[in-house]
Order: sequence, then C-alpha cells, then structure tokens
Amino acid sequence: MPQRIILWSLAAEPLLLAVIAYVLKGFGAIPVLISPSLYDTMLLAFVLLWLASIWASSRIGPRIPVRRGLGFQAFHPQIISVLLATIPGMLGFIHFILFGSDWVLLVFALGALAAAAKQ
Repeated sequence: MPQRIILWSLAAEPLLLAVIAYVLKGFGAIPVLISPSLYDTMLLAFVLLWLASIWASSRIGPRIPVRRGLGFQAFHPQIISVLLATIPGMLGFIHFILFGSDWVLLVFALGALAAAAKQ
C-alpha cells in the first residue's frame, strides 16, 4: 500500500507543476524568455522528447532487475517507469516558462499523468 501511494504521488507531479505554473502566471512572474520564432522548433523538440520518454518508460523500466532484501525497494522498476513517464510534465512546465503557452502545459501535464497512471 505505501508503494502505491508513492507511485500515485509521483504520477501526480506533472499536475502539481501545472498548478505552480498557473499560480506564477497569475502573479505575473512569467515573462516570455525566448523569441516566439523558436516556438515551433521547441515544441517539436519537446514532443520528440515526450515520445522518447514514453517509449523508455514502457521498454526500459520493466527490464531493470528488482533488488531483493531491501526493506523498501527504492529501485523498483515500476517507480522508474513512472518517473520516466512524468518527464513530459516537466517538459510542458519548461515550455510554459519559456513561452507562456497554456495549452502546451495542459496537454503535456495530462499526457504525463495518463502515461504514469498506465505504468
């Protein structure tokens, strides 16, 4: 049971980042840091990183051996898979900080939550 709580708290991390980003935007603390001409390029790069992290979470995570004999299995493959699946949420947060695009943050955060919940 404690492991499921940890897994769900890790899976919910992208939504927490989205809430933090919206609060920062509400206070006017997010200026546009990069030229808008790079918007499409950065979005494409982040989508490619998103796909790579989802692929890695489904392929690499389950192949990591479980260490026996530990009271708490800190390197459990499922934890690693969930952490890899939450990477898109972090990418959405970074894109939001750089460009201030609301829909990208929402899509990346919900996509990361869905991918992490699937793990």
